[in-house]
Amino acid sequence: MADFTVMAYNVEWMSRLFDAGLVKPDEIARARAIAKVIKRVNPDVLALCEAANDPAAHKSFIAGFLGGGYKVAAGKSRGLQDLVVYYRDPFVAEAVDDAFDEYVSWTDDVDADGVLEHFRWERRPLEVAFRVGA
Repeated sequence: MADFTVMAYNVEWMSRLFDAGLVKPDEIARARAIAKVIKRVNPDVLALCEAANDPAAHKSFIAGFLGGGYKVAAGKSRGLQDLVVYYRDPFVAEAVDDAFDEYVSWTDDVDADGVLEHFRWERRPLEVAFRVGA
């Protein structure tokens, strides 16, 4: 059985790196630093928190700083700071945010005081279903 590396990385306001889908000249050092961390781990699947919303920005970052044959899986935007997954062969994204409707509000007595508190998701998780190889 093959071993795969999965990584989660909060890149902190990745969208601020870009202007019109390209890394800003004054953000090149930060983009290189982010890429260095990713390359050191060399993940097959990389989940980015606080990612950029612009698909062109991700393509530009991968091509210019990361390489490695990564593709991008991104669902509906979650706001100014998005959730995105980079993946590469042998992974194939089968579904992204497809028919996942289980994020309704709920109640729970989290402090065991007999009072049900109301909870809701602040930001819906990104769900990607992968298949490995053929």
